Amino acid sequence: MIKKALESMNLSDKESETYLILLKSGALSIQEISDKTKINRTYCYEIIKNLLDKGMIASVKQERGQKYLATKPKSLLLLLKEKEEILKKALPELEKLTGNQINLPKIELFEGNKGIKVAMSEALKLNKEIVGFSSRDFIEYMNYYLPNFAKERVKNKIPIRLLLNDSKWTKKWLSEFNNKKELRKIKFHKYKEDFKSTIYIFGDSTLIIFLSKKNPLAVLINDSNYSTTQKLIFEQLWKK
Repeated sequence: MIKKALESMNLSDKESETYLILLKSGALSIQEISDKTKINRTYCYEIIKNLLDKGMIASVKQERGQKYLATKPKSLLLLLKEKEEILKKALPELEKLTGNQINLPKIELFEGNKGIKVAMSEALKLNKEIVGFSSRDFIEYMNYYLPNFAKERVKNKIPIRLLLNDSKWTKKWLSEFNNKKELRKIKFHKYKEDFKSTIYIFGDSTLIIFLSKKNPLAVLINDSNYSTTQKLIFEQLWKK
């Protein structure tokens, strides 16, 4: 069942093997992946790039260099909705493989458009209010996905409060949606510059999304102290 599920995500045999090794072992370097899979180190770089592009793994910078970590199995469902039934059947077996993961800093990195969608899906799992800051650039960049994100949010009864820079374009875009029905509250502030990143704060987690034409990136920080600090800043600005 695991093999069938991974095949449904268009993974090659070597990509599937690498993903499962990372799922079992936790964060590994290229050399460690090569040693465990017996795959040539040069070819490992190509496999890792493909898995990053597909949102299947994330890169993590540690003191001893770059390592790679498998995306949590449950997050894969929102990447391939049409394969949901196959993945649901495979999840119990996949979850059993996570027992050997080492303790790591609670920071996950997600690269590319698909990776950002996977990271955003984390905000839908806690059924807690989302608060944060967003920008016109982010709305334009993720315009094709934000309506679907709102539908999933409403289905899970998750409200959202956002601070946005005051602009005619943003107000016009939002006017096409029903903020009340979509459990959305917006406050506009006139800043000299728009926000350079989008931040979602929910529960003990803070999601920071950086947009770049070459390498869009999302950073998910699971830390109650950090999220509390970010929420305090948000609430002070919300009251103004």
